[in-house]
Amino acid sequence: MKVRQGASLVQEVIYEGDVKGEGLAICLSQEDPATTVTWLLTVHVKLKQGWWHLGYFVTNTPAVDGATARVVGFASCPGACGWKVIARNATSVGNESFDAELSLVAGLCCGGGSPYGVFIPPIPGTGGVPTKEIPA
Repeated sequence: MKVRQGASLVQEVIYEGDVKGEGLAICLSQEDPATTVTWLLTVHVKLKQGWWHLGYFVTNTPAVDGATARVVGFASCPGACGWKVIARNATSVGNESFDAELSLVAGLCCGGGSPYGVFIPPIPGTGGVPTKEIPA
């Protein structure tokens, strides 16, 4: 799914599919390695009982993560039979072209077996747990 920056101050794009697997890798590719734009990603999971909000996180910039194409987060929920990720960009950058792409990879290998929730990988080279604050 392509995400457009700059079309409006706040834009939401929904990626929804019946991808099966209790684990999910969330990947983001941005064309500009120097962009300062971050994304608020909200993760929902589909269970037999319906759709549930699982969690959210803010991505790092490509410069912080060390690459323009990268895994930005993981989600896990036993019994998941579908996933929905909403991408929100709250920064108007004046760019009218598509410059980011979001993709989901579901399966049993991407966080499967871990406690349910949304997780972000540590910043490369830190060897530690991320400490980025979630916006209010």
